[in-house]
Amino acid sequence: MISSLALLSTHRTRNTKAASVSLRARLRLMLLSGLALFLTSLAPACAQQFATLRLTVADPQGRVVTQAKVTLRNADTGVVRNEASDPRGAVSIP
Repeated sequence: MISSLALLSTHRTRNTKAASVSLRARLRLMLLSGLALFLTSLAPACAQQFATLRLTVADPQGRVVTQAKVTLRNADTGVVRNEASDPRGAVSIP
């Protein structure tokens, strides 16, 4: 016959293993969630760095203007880009 102390000891061991696995699963989930959040936060930063501005230069009557000089200046960094419109009046500034 098994004593009640032996049964209690066996029960504690099983619960400790279950709690240990549960803790590992929680830690893994937290780590993966944190990694996903970090990677998601990088997307807007990359998108801002590689933007292209496309526009069409036109006069007041709506006719396109060829070879118009277009200057774009970043107010934060002071970087200046100069482009000229093509025969269709289109300008693309990376």
